[in-house]
Amino acid sequence: MRIEQPGVADVPLVTVVTPSYNQGRFIAATIESVLAQDYPNVEYLVIDGASTDDTAAVVARYADRLTFVSEPDRGQSEAINKGFRRARGRYVAWLNSDDVFLPGAISAAVAALDANPDAGAVYGEGYQIDEAGNVISRFEVTQHFNLWKLLNVSDYILQQTVFFRRSIFDQIGLLDESLHYGLDWELLMRIGLRYPLVYVPHYMGAIREYPAAKSFAGGAKRARELAGIMR
Repeated sequence: MRIEQPGVADVPLVTVVTPSYNQGRFIAATIESVLAQDYPNVEYLVIDGASTDDTAAVVARYADRLTFVSEPDRGQSEAINKGFRRARGRYVAWLNSDDVFLPGAISAAVAALDANPDAGAVYGEGYQIDEAGNVISRFEVTQHFNLWKLLNVSDYILQQTVFFRRSIFDQIGLLDESLHYGLDWELLMRIGLRYPLVYVPHYMGAIREYPAAKSFAGGAKRARELAGIMR
């Protein structure tokens, strides 16, 4: 579903993909953070892995403003790739079903991508929020792009703030569907090896931190996967 406002013909289409599975308690906040953006030309796709909770009922409240696909999949990476393959936007992003965009995120991203035609992606500042949506702190490791640090030290880019130029995927491919925890880091590495990544000094997204969140519950499996990505 495409969200159009006056002046839509003058600005690029942006596609936002939300991969979802059993996040009915958070997904309304995620959806509303996308629909509340001030950018006038957005295509919004929610790609659900056949959730068994109330996700479908929650998403149905917004049925006229987004496209909802619910079918079994092999996990987050496959869901995002499905969305990116369907995307019609010049620029694309994904927003997990328990995270949120901050006001003005899409406008800031489009301005930066338009101003930097060689950039493969842009990213900005963000927050860590708790289960109730309260800000815990700034995502403190965010910094200007440094390829060596991205490849050899850590992922200092908050995925919830990243927007991609869709055409780059013809060159580098989509997400590695064998990855479960470090899928964004590995993709950013591949992009950074071929294209500039541009830092935007604007607060653009927030990651929700709580005990059941994937990045916190991964344990040794997550550590092994991240180590493999660095190798």
